[in-house]
Amino acid sequence: MVFLLVGTIPIVGVSAAENEVEYKYFLNVNDVTYLQMHIAGNKNTDGSALIDETNKLLFDCVDMNKDGKLSVADVTALQIHISQNN
Repeated sequence: MVFLLVGTIPIVGVSAAENEVEYKYFLNVNDVTYLQMHIAGNKNTDGSALIDETNKLLFDCVDMNKDGKLSVADVTALQIHISQNN
């Protein structure tokens, strides 16, 4: 099982043996903040984007409304998800 990260919290596992995605939502407000920082244009210390939007699996995890772009709408959807599942 390989975990992808948003901030420091694993949100999805990929089972290579079964070739399927197993979603494990351990999301909290840190993930909301991390996504907001990415959308605002903040970068890692090496200058790379906080969220690698070329990583389809990771992108699909944080594109909460599945519109193909990361935006404030995804932040809102993530906040709603957290409030309804915690």
